[in-house]
Amino acid sequence: MSWWRDRSLTLVLMALFVVCTAGQMWTGWLEYNDAQVSHRLAAVSFAGYLGTGHPWEALFENWESEFLQMAAFVLLTTRLVQKGSPESRRRGVREAYDADPREHRDTPGAPWPVRRGGIALALYEHSLSLTLLLLFAGSWIGHALGGFSALLEFAPPSLTDRAGQSGILMVCEVLERARCIPFLALKQERHEGTGQHQRSGELDLFHRQAPADAIAESAVTHLVVVL
Repeated sequence: MSWWRDRSLTLVLMALFVVCTAGQMWTGWLEYNDAQVSHRLAAVSFAGYLGTGHPWEALFENWESEFLQMAAFVLLTTRLVQKGSPESRRRGVREAYDADPREHRDTPGAPWPVRRGGIALALYEHSLSLTLLLLFAGSWIGHALGGFSALLEFAPPSLTDRAGQSGILMVCEVLERARCIPFLALKQERHEGTGQHQRSGELDLFHRQAPADAIAESAVTHLVVVL
């Protein structure tokens, strides 16, 4: 009986964790099947639901925020002070945990990293913040993978097919533009040649016929050719 009493806090917290996780999975399964029915798809079993990305995206999203919060709290409380808070360090007071572990290297029962020193001791001194940051990074990766898997389930055709189709359309557009360039160049050259020929004809006509009505007729002819 004493064993349970000595570990009652850990056991209660673990039991609450299991109950909350199971409740989240259950409600997520019901929500997922509602979405399946609304999209005219077949409902899945609970085991089938666990094989999708939907439950893991929601689970790791919760863990992600919690581990980031705890890591920020640990890192900030090592330097910052809040008057009246029991979690804050006391300003100007050297606490027992401020002692340099290198001074206790030869103390009986000292942890192995303390006796080892070097990199092992440096990692041990920052082990809590490093562990929380690693848990946050793992949760972030799990959240991203779960979200991507859930996205692919409701995105036919797949993103790979869409990327391939986009690439094909882009290549076709480039080829179409390349095929139009010679035609446009020839058309522009033809217009330039026509303009030069027309201007030479106008000058010749101007020298031959001085009256104003001849100049007007040449201008009308030029407009008709350009159009």
